[in-house]
Amino acid sequence: MAWAGGGTAGAPAPAAVAAPAEPAARLRVRRPLLLVTDFDDTLVPGAHTTNAREEHTAALRDALEGARGVPVAVAVNTGRTLRLFERAAAAKAHCLPRLDALIAGVGTRVYFASGRRRADGPAPPDGGGPAAPDGGGGAVAAAHEAAGGDGSGAPSDGAAGPRKAGGRGSHPGGGAWVEDEEWTARMAGGGWSRAAVAAAVDDAIAAFGADRVSWQPAEEQNEHKATFLYCGSLQGRLRGRLEGALGAAGVEATIIEGAAGCRASWRFVDVLPAAAGKGRAMEFVRQRLGGFSREETVAAGDGANDLQMLQQAQLAIAVGNCQPEVAAWAAEARGGSGGSGGNGGGQRVHVAAPGAEAAAGILEGLAALGFLA
Repeated sequence: MAWAGGGTAGAPAPAAVAAPAEPAARLRVRRPLLLVTDFDDTLVPGAHTTNAREEHTAALRDALEGARGVPVAVAVNTGRTLRLFERAAAAKAHCLPRLDALIAGVGTRVYFASGRRRADGPAPPDGGGPAAPDGGGGAVAAAHEAAGGDGSGAPSDGAAGPRKAGGRGSHPGGGAWVEDEEWTARMAGGGWSRAAVAAAVDDAIAAFGADRVSWQPAEEQNEHKATFLYCGSLQGRLRGRLEGALGAAGVEATIIEGAAGCRASWRFVDVLPAAAGKGRAMEFVRQRLGGFSREETVAAGDGANDLQMLQQAQLAIAVGNCQPEVAAWAAEARGGSGGSGGNGGGQRVHVAAPGAEAAAGILEGLAALGFLA
């Protein structure tokens, strides 16, 4: 059973290359790039940013979409469920880049833009002809899963039964997302049982009290993602009880935790199938899109649930507002061999300057890694 998160801030990040104040007018992608980025507090400003602006997101969009004859693709890799992402993306549609893929629910769902050809076969249903990775084969749009859930930890996006293949939602940008059903099918391995996971969390609530352990709202859950909050003082005891209950039920799970921004001293926990996670989903998307090597794929993130993605990427960016867990990992990875390390395969990690938050940090990192000119 894998448990990620829980570090403390490491040494101060090395000096970073500052992002230009007005990057949109000058910077363009100069070599093939697949950018896989977290959404909140990374691609767009959020609760953990103070200096980030939507203008930085728009500047990043312009740099990505202004490439001339250079293959570029963009995937958002978010902890949000599909419905929550669609809602947030609609509010930011004026500054977001076009997207080729969406990884939702901490790597439990993968969607491709309709018409975006995948490496293993024909385009998703209703897709057009072959689409080169040219900076956005799709618009920000989503396929809704069936509604459900009662607000007590039950998922609200299809956990009551299988979703209908080809279901879609609309977005002002047009187009649609199509779920990759092969990826979803992988989530059922390892003895995964949503009922057993819910029972384990309910057991923790009963043992420690609903005032110290509580489910997140139903709209943050799905059939393969169970998420809850707990008081940080319970950290050791809760972990042992949860792992024991899951083990007794024969459930292999990936458990991710980190600081909960919504409550001081509280922590969030995501319980996922063993096959899930942002890093595994990122690699699946890279292979599905085709045409991008690991040396042309850059991961960007800020929080604990981004760690698996950042650790598995050959090229990683920790934005300037990254959380302590990410700062500690990045400091260790960079200290291994002059800025390389982390995964033992020549990984390069760029830590953005503290003032380069969210998309400004991505721009800074892409420039430092040699993708922008």
